[in-house]
Amino acid sequence: PPYRYLGQIEKSFLVFEASGGIFILDQHAAAERILFERLLTEIEAGKLKSQKLLLPLTVELPASAVTKVLSRRERLEKLGFSVEALGKTALRVTAVPALFHKAADLKDLVHRVVESFEDSAAAARDLKHDALATIACKAAVKAHDALSEKEALKLLEDLKDCHDGSCCPHGRRSMLALSRDELARRFQRPGAVPL
Repeated sequence: PPYRYLGQIEKSFLVFEASGGIFILDQHAAAERILFERLLTEIEAGKLKSQKLLLPLTVELPASAVTKVLSRRERLEKLGFSVEALGKTALRVTAVPALFHKAADLKDLVHRVVESFEDSAAAARDLKHDALATIACKAAVKAHDALSEKEALKLLEDLKDCHDGSCCPHGRRSMLALSRDELARRFQRPGAVPL
């Protein structure tokens, strides 16, 4: 139904009115879900975009971790990363997923993706999910980021197109809805539908 943007709470939650009720988006969880599904679609279609780094990133790791990562190089390339050995205890990252654009978080992102390889019991599907969730989390709008009305409405529109917009890929709820009846009950208004 038609909806109207009411504002942002604590630069973290976006409030909308629709059909006499309200719904609140967690802007980070919503953005994370959108990016996660976008990445997943691109990977499944074989069209994941990667961007070369102007300055390659060096990541220090134990020798065993370097070996493990290099053995999964093909899987990393499908996720948009390009890595090569730099001695026995370091990796040189030369490309990252194009969707990821926050250079300040890049080293942490690489470490989190590498850590997802550490669980030898994880199935390939879980590994792909964890790596994509990590990339989406790091690239998404954060809590406390100020958003304009236009950005808030775009986030809502994009979330509506998601296969599962109810939560982020880590399982955190992305939206809370309070219907007109629920609001009336909470404020003990006459004519409210009884529980």
